[in-house]
Amino acid sequence: MSRTEGLRKSPSSEETRLFISFIKPHKAVSTATVARWIKSILSAAGIDTSVFKPHSVRGASVTLKYVQGVPVIDILRMADWSNEHMFRKYCLRDYNIIE
Repeated sequence: MSRTEGLRKSPSSEETRLFISFIKPHKAVSTATVARWIKSILSAAGIDTSVFKPHSVRGASVTLKYVQGVPVIDILRMADWSNEHMFRKYCLRDYNIIE
């Protein structure tokens, strides 16, 4: 991360981008590009991408943290959710099925 920090800093703000292109001028990649990368990884892992979409990863990752015992308040902070409703509606619904 420190090796690419200079490339990831936005010249017009204090913002630091996490994902940048490996091709000069190393601009921030679009959400569509990140989604395409995630879909490719899901497919390579043998996951049916007609059922599970790149956004499914968000719900799965926070559900995993819940199963691992991370307090809900910490999960909400990490996922940038303001209340528990979204967490329970979109993440725990699938977990309750397999419990």
